[in-house]
Amino acid sequence: RGDLVLHASAVEVDGRAVIFCGPTQRGKSTLARALGEGGYRLLGEDGVAIELGGDGPTAFPGARGVRSRSRGAEGRSRTDLIADPGGGAPLPCPVVAVVLLEERAEELRVERLEPARALALLTPNLVHSGWREAIGAAFANLAALLGSVPAYAASLPDDLAALPASAQSLLDATASEG
Repeated sequence: RGDLVLHASAVEVDGRAVIFCGPTQRGKSTLARALGEGGYRLLGEDGVAIELGGDGPTAFPGARGVRSRSRGAEGRSRTDLIADPGGGAPLPCPVVAVVLLEERAEELRVERLEPARALALLTPNLVHSGWREAIGAAFANLAALLGSVPAYAASLPDDLAALPASAQSLLDATASEG
């Protein structure tokens, strides 16, 4: 389902979707968990399908739950599945913003991206199958998405205790448009 699939997490904010992209271990799942625990409905945690219709882009809910990585007692990496922290099944939502999660920093940093720069930075987050035709279609659909909603780059704080407040500030900065 959808014209475009991104390696991303997404939450519903006032009936609209904010999408968080980034490479593995950048904080997509951690952010989704924090926002879910803060009362936001989770649309997706590791992949988001987007339909590019005449009324604008719409994000569709995906698999429920959040993967949480941690270190066990012996120092081994461990992954647990946490039931959907947001509660309640969300409906498809219009997309209001796309956020690229960058390297973590001392404090939250949010920067609006120009569409061409956003396209270059978000292309690695495309999920597609096939060869040149599939890649070309996915790239064109990402360009269409970024032509219709704002994109941001954000750095989350290193301090996980600061994450809930920073997550809310990130939503305040990105979900207010549209």
